[in-house]
Amino acid sequence: MPAPATNLSRPRVLIVDDEPAVRQVTRLMLEWSGYSIVEATTAAEALECVRSTERRFVVILLDVSLPDRTGPELLPELRVLAPRSTIVLTSGRPLDDDESADGYLPKPFTREQLVGAIRAVTALTPA
Repeated sequence: MPAPATNLSRPRVLIVDDEPAVRQVTRLMLEWSGYSIVEATTAAEALECVRSTERRFVVILLDVSLPDRTGPELLPELRVLAPRSTIVLTSGRPLDDDESADGYLPKPFTREQLVGAIRAVTALTPA
């Protein structure tokens, strides 16, 4: 039987959402699926998380509506700071086609939809 994965060996995901319940449920779904999670509630916190880490985020789940900026406004800066991370926008409202994101995941989502969206965008990105 293989040894359990440590947090250092698990792919990291940054969840950026101002809703505590959304972050908690998303965290649980992703941890159950083998990911290591970091959370941010604002655009400023997300930028600080990306700037202060040496270990990259495989995926950044970015809510469209944040208290201090919109997800699409934040996207270009995240691209500069984390060029090897894929970015998936999330929203409870229909989203106009935003080609700057790597993917889009409508809320509410199931664990299968969440993990499927992450696998789809990471399959397109070199390690």
